[in-house]
Amino acid sequence: MSMLTIANGDFRVSNELMIRKAIRYDESLKMISKYTTRDVQNGYKWIYIEDILIDGLIFNFALCFYKDVIESINFTFRGKYEKAFTWEDYSLEKEKRNKKEYEKWLRRIVGDTREFDWGTVGVYFDSRDETVSLHLHYKK
Repeated sequence: MSMLTIANGDFRVSNELMIRKAIRYDESLKMISKYTTRDVQNGYKWIYIEDILIDGLIFNFALCFYKDVIESINFTFRGKYEKAFTWEDYSLEKEKRNKKEYEKWLRRIVGDTREFDWGTVGVYFDSRDETVSLHLHYKK
């Protein structure tokens, strides 16, 4: 299953949920059965979807909506038999290895291009908590 359609930015999170540019928050909730949410009360809302098995990898997704329209998708993955992330097991070295794995995976999915008509994709290092994730951001 190809997760990302490069031509238009459609992103398949699961068999239930295909994220399209400009999809609405309520529409997304109707398409998934297991999730958690967070309303930040400043226009931003998040939907978290965990432990989705795709092509032998386990993905976790954080869908970010601004004023009820999709803005971005942050996600991570681990091997099917790898232990889930915990702060007790955190190390900067492990995050550096994750960054290399994410770059390799992204190169396989989209090649070397990171900017498209519909938005951008890339690997993101969050300096606040020193973690790495993949990031897809839709243009307005």
